[in-house]
Amino acid sequence: MKNKILRELIIYWEKSFNYKFPNKERISIPGFNVNNLDKIYELDLEETEKILRIISQVKHNKVDNKSVAKWNKGWGQNYIDISDNKIIEPYIVPYYFGKYPLSRIMGKFIAPKSYKFPIELKNIVKAKWDIPAIERWHSIEHSLVRLMMQNLVYLPFLKTILETDLKEINFYELGAGTNHNLYFLKKFIDYHLPNNKANYIALDWSDSTKEIVKNMGQNFSYKYINYYKPETFPLIKENSFIFSLASLEQINISSETILNFIAESTPKLVINIEPISQTLSINSLLDKQSIAYMESRNYLPDFISSILKIKMNKFNSLYFDISRSGVGSQFIDGYSVAKWSIL
Repeated sequence: MKNKILRELIIYWEKSFNYKFPNKERISIPGFNVNNLDKIYELDLEETEKILRIISQVKHNKVDNKSVAKWNKGWGQNYIDISDNKIIEPYIVPYYFGKYPLSRIMGKFIAPKSYKFPIELKNIVKAKWDIPAIERWHSIEHSLVRLMMQNLVYLPFLKTILETDLKEINFYELGAGTNHNLYFLKKFIDYHLPNNKANYIALDWSDSTKEIVKNMGQNFSYKYINYYKPETFPLIKENSFIFSLASLEQINISSETILNFIAESTPKLVINIEPISQTLSINSLLDKQSIAYMESRNYLPDFISSILKIKMNKFNSLYFDISRSGVGSQFIDGYSVAKWSIL
C-alpha cells in the first residue's frame, strides 16, 4: 500500500490482532483489486469540523423488527440483476455501497481524490442511489469492506483452521444479505485451502437472500433466522465458524438471546463486526458524533454486558476479545471487532 493512512491501518491490524501474515497476504484479495484505495486522502481538521456539524443534525430512526420488507426489496434488486445477467459479479454488491462519499480510517474522514465536494456542503448528506453495479464494485466503501473482511475475519478463520487441521468446515454468516461476504470468503478459502471441504450457510430473514443463494453453487445454502424469534434459530453444525457484519445492530431488544444461542452451538470461532459505542471515546469529535448516532438508532447497547454475563453464568471458559476495526462510514465510526470462542 502506497497510501500513508492505509499503511497505518494495515500496521494497526498486524500489531493489534494475534496472528502474523505477510503484508502481501493482507492486501492481496482473491478475485478483487483494492488499488483504488491508493487514491484517497485524509480530510483536514477544518473540513472535518464542518462536516461533523452537518451530519450531527441528521435525524435517524431507531432500528426495529419491521424491516423485513425493506431488506427483501433491497436484496431483491441484487437478485434481479444477478438473474437477468446470469452472473454474480459485479451484481452482488449491495445497492447502498458508495451512496455517501466519505468513509473513515483510523478515526479520520477520508475521501476519493477525484471527489468534488458540493458547493452547498450540506448536500453531502444526500444519498446517491441507483449507482451502476460496476461503480459499486469499484467504490471506496466496497474496497474497504473487502480489505477489512480479509484481515479481520478471513485471516483469523484461516489461522484457527490451520492450527486445528480441520478438513470439513462450516461457515455461517448472520444477516448474509446479498451474500457478498460469503462469496468472497469462498474465493479466499479456495485459494488458501483448495483441498478442504467448506460449506457456506447464509442466515437471514430475507427471501431475496435465499433466492440469491440458489445462484451461487452447491457449496452455498440458506437458513431462515429471525433474531426476535428464538424458535427460528437453526442448528449449527460441528466445526463451525460464525461471523456478522453490521447485522446484529438490527436487534432493538437485548442481544443476549442470540449471543447465548451462538455460545451454546460451541463454534470454533465467532467474529462480530458491529457498531458498539462502548469502544469509542467521548474525547474525540468523530467518536462523540458516532456515539450519538448509535444511541439514536439503539445499536447494541448491551452487547458487551451480554457476552460477559454468558461467560460468568454459563461458559466460564469463554474467550472474548474486542478491538476497534479502524474502519467506518460517513455517519459512523466504531465498527468494533468482537472475537470470541468457547475454549
